[in-house]
Amino acid sequence: MRTRREHLRRSKRFNTFQNKFKLWSGGITFNKGVSKHIFWLHFALENVSNTATIAILRINSSVDSVLLYETDTLSNPILLFATSRYLPFENRPFPFRTPAFPVKLNLNETKGLFLKVDNRNRGLYLPMYIEYSDKLLRTENKRYLVYGVYFGIFLFIVLFNVFLFVSLKDRIHLWYAAYVLSAIMFMIQDERFDLDLFPNTWIRYLENLWVPPFSLLMIGTGMLVMQLFVGQNRNNSRLYFPIRIVIYTCFSLSLTIFVLSAFDPKYVLYPLKELYHVTDIIFPISMIFLIAALIERIRNGERIAVYYLIAVLFMLIGALNFYLNHLGVLNVNLLKPNGVVVGLAFEVIFLSFLLTIRYNNLRREKEFLKATQQQHLADAMIKSQENERCRLAKDLHDGVGSALTGISLLAQNYFSKDVAQNPQEKQFRSLLLESVSQTSQEIRNISHDLMPKDLEVSGLIASISNLVDLHNLNNDNTQFDFIHRGLIDNIDKRTQIEVYRVVKELCQNVVKHAAASKATIQCLLFDERLELIVEDNGKGLQPTLIREGIGIQNVKSRIAYLRGKLTVDSSIKGTTFLIEIPLH
Repeated sequence: MRTRREHLRRSKRFNTFQNKFKLWSGGITFNKGVSKHIFWLHFALENVSNTATIAILRINSSVDSVLLYETDTLSNPILLFATSRYLPFENRPFPFRTPAFPVKLNLNETKGLFLKVDNRNRGLYLPMYIEYSDKLLRTENKRYLVYGVYFGIFLFIVLFNVFLFVSLKDRIHLWYAAYVLSAIMFMIQDERFDLDLFPNTWIRYLENLWVPPFSLLMIGTGMLVMQLFVGQNRNNSRLYFPIRIVIYTCFSLSLTIFVLSAFDPKYVLYPLKELYHVTDIIFPISMIFLIAALIERIRNGERIAVYYLIAVLFMLIGALNFYLNHLGVLNVNLLKPNGVVVGLAFEVIFLSFLLTIRYNNLRREKEFLKATQQQHLADAMIKSQENERCRLAKDLHDGVGSALTGISLLAQNYFSKDVAQNPQEKQFRSLLLESVSQTSQEIRNISHDLMPKDLEVSGLIASISNLVDLHNLNNDNTQFDFIHRGLIDNIDKRTQIEVYRVVKELCQNVVKHAAASKATIQCLLFDERLELIVEDNGKGLQPTLIREGIGIQNVKSRIAYLRGKLTVDSSIKGTTFLIEIPLH
């Protein structure tokens, strides 16, 4: 029970306060920004309903300490409730994530109330609402529904970028997932949804965290994503290293806040609040660097930086609105429920769209590089084969062929001087000379097969004609016809050699596998392409032979070397190979 002296002392102090109260005209939100002062708020509640009721006085923001007094006059306050961001859920005046007080009002009763708010060295941003519990429940359900949609979008984007990182091994997707995850934690911490979801758990001991560490993580990861997205590096940007310093500073400060928040607030609250002030300084610096870096990349001709600037523009506007409210410069939310939330939603959706386009472009580039590498390998293989064929043909013709010719001449010269002694020796000499002659002819045939003489002398048409005649002479089962049109012999020798190899391989394929009675070879020259058609009336080819046959694979390699296109149509009525080779 208070003594009279205490009562007089308290009355005198409140009477002194009476002259210092000012009328607040800023709406439902009392906003003084970052301040070193404790604030007293005085207002009256009137029950205009027909019955006694309990109203809920709610502050939609966490504060270090808030006390609710009731008074009929400024000289006689009575403490009703006290709460704090550190107070466990079960000990709060009303079980809610932010400060809330039940105020009982009788019929036609008017109560004078005082709020003593202590949030020194933090942003004092106090939206205040008076509502019934059922309306509060409807408001909260609506709020959870709205934020649930945003969280669903953000979580999908996190998982999607993790998938892209696993698929592409591209760091930008991992950092972007970390950026969006930091944004989710920022919103949870700003709205204090963690206390609703996990009341009376160890999470309440992390109340010191507040939003600054997640703001720092968003800045750091967002800057990294920007650098990777627009290709900023030490060689093309003067802002690369300053931005890197900002990134490392953000990560270091965030880690420091995480570590300090695990301790008792009374020991670490002062250094934490000093770090919060540093965060307030880093934010505008980072935004200036971000915009300057994007403008620099745009001026350097990096068109993708324009799209990135558009993507982050709404986020920057929302974050600036949040920041100015935090400092007390503004007292309005441009976008509901929160400028940061809406801006982030626009940014992550637009950036995810850009990252998807980037993913498709990278995938196409990889496929192109793979196809180019395969093309180079095919080119190298064909060139190597042709060089080896030329070398073998020359060695056989000039080396082995000449040696066999010399042996034949020496034997004939010797036999002409030394007459055979008996018929058996004469027959042996004749067989020896005939074998040497046959071997020499076989060597010439192999040499010409490796590098056809007709192709160099007479051209492609004569070489294919001779090949067809040879098949018709040695093969009674299949009759080959050859049709040609245009000045085909005028095309370059490289293309003629490869076309000849393809025709020869396909003719052998018909003889070995088709069981056809008739085959036709067409070689048609158009303005921009050479069209080659080889068709038969055989039994068709097995799909495995078309996919895996060595001969067909050689044909495909040579066509790829010529940048041509191969189409195979095979059925029980026969097989058609259609080959189109560009000439330019």
